[in-house]
Amino acid sequence: MSVRVAIVTGAAQGVGFETSQLFATLGYQVVMTDVQPLDGPVACLQAGGGKVEGVVGDVASEAFVEALAARVARTHGAADVLVNNAGISMIQPAEDTTAEQWQRVMNVNLLGPFLLCRHLGRQAPPAGQTSPFGLLLPMVVIFGIFYFLLIRPQTKRQREHE
Repeated sequence: MSVRVAIVTGAAQGVGFETSQLFATLGYQVVMTDVQPLDGPVACLQAGGGKVEGVVGDVASEAFVEALAARVARTHGAADVLVNNAGISMIQPAEDTTAEQWQRVMNVNLLGPFLLCRHLGRQAPPAGQTSPFGLLLPMVVIFGIFYFLLIRPQTKRQREHE
């Protein structure tokens, strides 16, 4: 059986790193991605015997996602698992948030997973054949959105009157 391939976004630390470690332990070839440097996390997992590589880039950039998909196709054929873990949040009142800040959150948390599914999904075989895309884990960070909209509904004006 060939080595299965897992792509994990937001893999430099936290849940992304731990997920990468889990897949490496299970024998997967792990492609870690993040906007932060990956030399340390990759070396750590390789020292433990993991088949791991790191690709630094922004999942909200279609050019990066296209290049990542091309690299995976060239070196591995296709991905078996995609863990959409990369995500950011902005915990501040709406009236203090610029449109550019909000758009960045939407680009990383929503556009990024869409682009990854779109470009990596194109590597899947035709209908009726076994798909290499066996598992999709959309772990987009939406807690920040819920917190921002539901848990902390105070506005700046309400805080000023307290």
